[in-house]
Amino acid sequence: AYKYEDEHGRYRLLPLLNPNTDRPNLDYEFLGVRRVWRWSRNRMEEAYRQGLVVQLNPGAVPQYKKHLDDSEGKTVTNLWPDVSAALGNQDIAYPTQKPEALLERIIKASSNEGDLVADFFCGSGTTAAVAEKLRRKWIASDLGKFAIHTTRKRLIGVQRELKTADKAFRAFEVLNLGRYERQAYLSVSPRLSDVQREAALMQKERDYRELILRAYQAETLD
Repeated sequence: AYKYEDEHGRYRLLPLLNPNTDRPNLDYEFLGVRRVWRWSRNRMEEAYRQGLVVQLNPGAVPQYKKHLDDSEGKTVTNLWPDVSAALGNQDIAYPTQKPEALLERIIKASSNEGDLVADFFCGSGTTAAVAEKLRRKWIASDLGKFAIHTTRKRLIGVQRELKTADKAFRAFEVLNLGRYERQAYLSVSPRLSDVQREAALMQKERDYRELILRAYQAETLD
């Protein structure tokens, strides 16, 4: 795993020892350690000058830094054993809560800063919380009131966390746009004639659509 990081990005440490110890020309002392190395002395010294060979502690065997960006990589599978399911201090006792590390990987892999992330079954609000921390726009919705209250409380916590770290954070709105609200919004006076009623309903429908578009800063698709 690429668990280390420097100014060039994430990297891992690889051994420099030669599995074939019968190589007299590669048997020399480097950084106080004598071994049979994979590389010649010149190549080893050049890599050391470039910061690609490191010695974690005095007397330790030097190792080579392999950066993630220099790796060809491989196709990602749907099994991610390096992402722990443990919630730790993120646990808010929501039954279907996911770890933030999981959503962070998904969001980073599929979007850039400023992109819009949507979760229409937001549950505990993990997607919205991580999207906010990663500077993405987001829309989160759920039918359950408990989910909405949980997500709202969590996002307020994210705002406070970002403020404490002296990082920018944004305001958000909680909108109740359920079926009953739509029915109430589209209601018209029963005293209107059929023609007037139809015209009023059509106008109400247009106004309601405009309300939704403004709420999400969206545009219609032609």
